[in-house]
Amino acid sequence: MRMPNAVHPAATFRNAELMTFEAGKLKSVEVFFGDPPGGLTRQAFAAQSGAG
Repeated sequence: MRMPNAVHPAATFRNAELMTFEAGKLKSVEVFFGDPPGGLTRQAFAAQSGAG
């Protein structure tokens, strides 16, 4: 999935979701986040995006 980022509108990233079902119902969701745009560390990107 490619999603725009409000703070970094030109940046795109990929996430992957792992959904586990049991008895036809959603049991859990694990989200794996992609790497930040080139030139930024994960910490710097999180801080600029308001999550750090």
